[in-house]
This record gives sequence, structure tokens and C-alpha cells, in this order.
Amino acid sequence: MRWPKLHDISLRKKVMFSFTTILICAILPISLSSYSIAAKYVEQNEMKWLLRNLQQASNVMDFQLTVYMKKSDILFNNTLFQETLAQTYTDIDMVSNAYANVIYKVIRSIFEETGYTEGSFTTKSATSAEAVIPVIYVDNDSLPKDGGGIRDMQEMAAKAWYPTFLSSKKTFYWMANQSEQATYISLNRKLMDFKTIKQLGMLNLNISTDIFKGIFSRNDQFVSGRIFYFDETGQTVFSYPDKPASFQTGELSAHAWAGKEGYFKYRNGSDNYIAAYTTSDVTGWRLVSLYRTDLVAEKLAPITKITLVVLILTLLCSFILTFFVSSAITKRISKVVSKIRRFQANSVDGEELRSVSGNDEIGVLDNSFVQMTKRINELIQHDYKSKLVARSMEVELLQAQINPHLLYNTLALIKRKAKRLGAEDIFQTTERLIFFYRNFLHNGELITSVSEEIGMIRDYIEILKFTYNVQFEAIFQIEEGMEPCYTIKLFLQPIIENAIVHGLRPVDTDGRLTIKGYRSGENVIFQVTDNGAGIPDEQLEGLNRAMLDGSGGYGLSNIMKRIKLYFGEAYGISIESVYGNGTVVTVILPFMTKDEISRLFHFADRLSME
Repeated sequence: MRWPKLHDISLRKKVMFSFTTILICAILPISLSSYSIAAKYVEQNEMKWLLRNLQQASNVMDFQLTVYMKKSDILFNNTLFQETLAQTYTDIDMVSNAYANVIYKVIRSIFEETGYTEGSFTTKSATSAEAVIPVIYVDNDSLPKDGGGIRDMQEMAAKAWYPTFLSSKKTFYWMANQSEQATYISLNRKLMDFKTIKQLGMLNLNISTDIFKGIFSRNDQFVSGRIFYFDETGQTVFSYPDKPASFQTGELSAHAWAGKEGYFKYRNGSDNYIAAYTTSDVTGWRLVSLYRTDLVAEKLAPITKITLVVLILTLLCSFILTFFVSSAITKRISKVVSKIRRFQANSVDGEELRSVSGNDEIGVLDNSFVQMTKRINELIQHDYKSKLVARSMEVELLQAQINPHLLYNTLALIKRKAKRLGAEDIFQTTERLIFFYRNFLHNGELITSVSEEIGMIRDYIEILKFTYNVQFEAIFQIEEGMEPCYTIKLFLQPIIENAIVHGLRPVDTDGRLTIKGYRSGENVIFQVTDNGAGIPDEQLEGLNRAMLDGSGGYGLSNIMKRIKLYFGEAYGISIESVYGNGTVVTVILPFMTKDEISRLFHFADRLSME
């Protein structure tokens, strides 16, 4: 089967295919992303809930362990018990009395559930799930040991962990203790003689882990998962339910001891779990809970169904919408294509547009469109040329207004000075004026380099100093690298004149005029700053408004017009002033080389002549 080329397929089919593809590409990732976010949220929420339940279970365990710690405190602080363990025994009656009236009695009173059976302490029902077995190790050779609840201290001293406990200086030492019948958590602490501050022995309180397993049997998450309690060596103290032989806990224990509490994902063989762990405040051991991820996935089933239904409905609605949108678009385009084909059949040249024959709505619309297009093109060309001519004429007129204005003021003052004085200063001023106008009128050029403009401004400042008999310091701060820049002539002249005549001349303080020029990106920025009289707020607002709307007369308004006519609305002049503290005038121009600005001016001249 030969597939058609893309340009041979109808536009309607391409639009439908494109819209459908775009919608699918947009909807499918959003749906999958939403489902993924929901799944992660459910999983994270399940992990947090698992950790919260585990923390509560750990608090219950710690509470029960704390109870036995308090009971051990009672035994530890019993002075009668201390005296009995420290006493030297010389006959069997003393021993019998010590056992019957003190040792057994004290232990039974502290551990209410404890009885004495066959030489050892256990719960009253030795098969009870709440078995608590206290064992006293005594360091007294004169006191016979019963081999069960009372034992010789040498047995304790022989245990591997005992030296570590002594060196650690801890009050309690927790360890796991496993027998054939059950697993215990052992609380170990020293028994001291308060009078001599000597160790009398050790208390070894064995607490059955069955006590704690009952805590987890009341929580669905724990029942459906697994619980592990790891000691500081990473060994399993107990698990709920009992750990199968195939279950590997090494990596699980390592995760649990990586921090104080948290949650993570865990895999054991083919089974995947979410896991939470927390730290016992009493023993410092880690309690870990595992929950199967397939049970979490079951909770995602409703979200999965809703996502699929929404996805299918959205795709169906998108396809229907695409069908109607493509029909609406291609119906109008088909009419335009029909007209173009008729034009092509008649070999119509683009310069000789002819309307489609016929007097129906399409023919009338097409004929009107063609005539309108021709007319608009003619008007655009005519308007464009007219604006260029007007712009060129306006620029020349604006510049022509500046020449006599400056010439009249300066020469009139020189004439008056010449009548009164015949000094060298008149000669120097005249020479500067001649140089100024020679540069200004040079070959009728409207453009100049920045360096030539600055040179003219230097002479112009000296002329104005002489003319208005004002003294001030003129500072030029022109950045290096400005030599290639060209711009329109005399764009600084009215700004300098205003700064001297209206800013520095009226004040008596030492005047200072700063002319700063630097490049900023593709622009050139000039700032003229004086420390003169400043401009009142109302006058400053009116001056700025006059520059923007072109309603002013000579001076700044003319410069603003020239800048915007040649370079566009992005360029111009701004004025900032504080009355009594001086004025800053900023001029923004494009950075243009001589060739670039010449092409701009010659292009305007050429169009104005056509």
C-alpha cells in the first residue's frame, strides 16, 4: 500500500490529525502525571500514617518499659533489701528468714504479678503472655543462692556484655534474652549499698516480648504487615508475626539505623514494602514496620478507574471539538482556495489582479477585496513617501530656526561689547564664534561626530561666559571609545545655554557645569548637570509636557523633535530638577557610526525626491 504524500492530503484531514495529535500529546501526559502525583501522594500519606501509628505503638512500649524501670527504682531504693543482701550470714535460720521475710516478700510486693515456683520467680501463670522474670545476682558469699531467682554474681561477671556496661556508667543496660520458651527484653541495673556505696549485685528483669506483640495485634496496618524490633547491634529482638526463615533483615536493620525516624521503600525477594522506623526513647532501639505495596495499590484502584474514565471522556470530547473546529476553518479556506485556483487558471499576474467572475456573495466579496487591496497599497506608498518628505522638510525647518536665533543673539552682544570695549577678549570671543559657525555650517551637513560636537560645545561655553559675564567651572566626562559615534548637530547647544543662562547665572554660589557622555548597550547617553537655581515643580511639569507634545518654541522642544523625527520614539530628552539645588538633563541617542547615520539620512532624502 502506497501512502499519500503530506501535501496531497486534504487540509481538513491534516487539521483534524494535527489537532487530535496535539490534544492527545497534551492530555495524555497530564493524565499520567496526575495519576503519578496521586499515586505518590497516596504512598507518601500511607508512609506518614504508618510512621504515625508506629510512633504511637513505640510510645506505648516505652510506657510499659518505663513502668518496669520505676519498679526497678523501688527495689534499688529499698534499704531493707540492701541490708539483707549486705548482711553476713552464719546459720541457716538467718538465711531462711532473709529469703522468706525480705527477699521474696519485697520482690513480690514490687512485681505484683510475680510468684515463686521451683526456685525461680515467674508470673503466677508461667505460661502467661505477660511473663516477667526478675533475677537477682548477689555479690555475697555468705548468702546461699537458690539457683533460680537468686544467683551468684560471678555468673553475671562472666557475661560478655558486663564489662561494657560497667565502663559505660549507664544506669540501665538493655539487651535481648532468648530462651527455649520465649524471647525477653532484659533490663539490667546495679544494686548498691547506700551506706558503703558499694555494689551489692545486679538486677536482671526479663520482660516477655509477648506483652508488646499484643499492641500490634490491634492495628490493621501492623496485622497486614510486619513489625521488627532491632537492638543496637542490628539483631532482631522480636518480630510480629514471627519472622520466617527466608526473610532477610540485614539491609532492613541498616536502613532503620540510618536515622532517628523516617520511612523508605524496601524489597525482600519478590515482595515490595513501604517501611517506617522510629527510635525508642527508653532503649534507643529501632522499631520498624513493613506494609505491602500491593495493599497500597488497592487503595489506588478508585483513582485509577476515575483517571481512565476522565481520560477517555476528555479524548472523546477533544475529537468531537476537533471535528467541528476543523470543519469551520476549512470551509472558509476552501472558498479562498477556489478563488485562487480560478486566478491561476486565468494566469493572472500579481500586478494585474482581477476579480472572480460572478455576482454572488463570494464574487462581490472577492472583487471588493481585490480593489481594496490595490487601493490600500497605493495609499500606503503615497502616505509613506509623504511622511518621509514631510519629515525631511520639518527637520530642515527646525534646524533653520536655530541658526538665526543663535546668530542674532551672539552677534548683537558682540556688537554692543565692541562699542564699549576694544580688548583682546572680544577678539577671542569672535574667533570662537567663527569656529563655532564654521563647524555648524560645514558643507550643509546635518550630522557630526561626538568629538566635534563636544569641541563646538567647549567653544560655545566660552562664548556664553563672555556674553553673559558669568564664571563657573565646566567639567567634561566623556567616556573613551565614543569617537566612532555620529549624531545630529547641536543637540547639546540649547541644553548648555539653558543650564548657564537660567541655572548658573541667577545664583551667586560657585557654579559647576558637568557634561557627561557614555555608552550604554546600543545607546549613547549624555547628561548635563548644573548646581544652579533649579526649576520649580509646576514649570518643570509644563516643560516636560511641552517637549512631549511639541507645543514649545525653540530650544529643548526643537531638539526633542529632531531626535524623535530621525531616530524614533524610543529616544529623546528627560529633565530632573530640584528647585534651588540644580538640574539634570538626560539625552538618549542611538549609537551609530558615520556610515550608519549617513545611510539613514540619505535614504530619507532619496525617498523624499521620488
